[in-house]
Amino acid sequence: MNSVAVALLAFSGGLVVSAGLFALLTTIRVANRMLHFTKTRDNLYLVEEIMALGAIVGNVIFVFDVHTGLGLFAGSVYAVFAGAFSGCVVIALAEVIKAIPIFVRRVRISTGLGYVVVALAVGKVLGSLLDAFILTG
Repeated sequence: MNSVAVALLAFSGGLVVSAGLFALLTTIRVANRMLHFTKTRDNLYLVEEIMALGAIVGNVIFVFDVHTGLGLFAGSVYAVFAGAFSGCVVIALAEVIKAIPIFVRRVRISTGLGYVVVALAVGKVLGSLLDAFILTG
């Protein structure tokens, strides 16, 4: 009986966290921004469904330690897409809270902001790869 209560509590906590994450993604309009730039706004509901399905499948794989057997190449492709998605979320969030203009004023950057953003993205990717393949390897 005790393990059922713990499982129910853990499941409920997961539901609350995932609802909060999707509320954040909806608020900062990540899917809308991506579809705006790709000129495919008609597919908004499809993209939102795919995002939800990806979160569900990813959680099932993580929680139940499912081994897909797809190998290093598929893992690398997944890492690229996960990193791109994380980058989209970070950029959308920074845009919403107007963090980039404040940063630019404080650091007094007049040109080259694109290089700063690319450097941040490259650092994120290299840090993720270092963690995934070298530190946990």
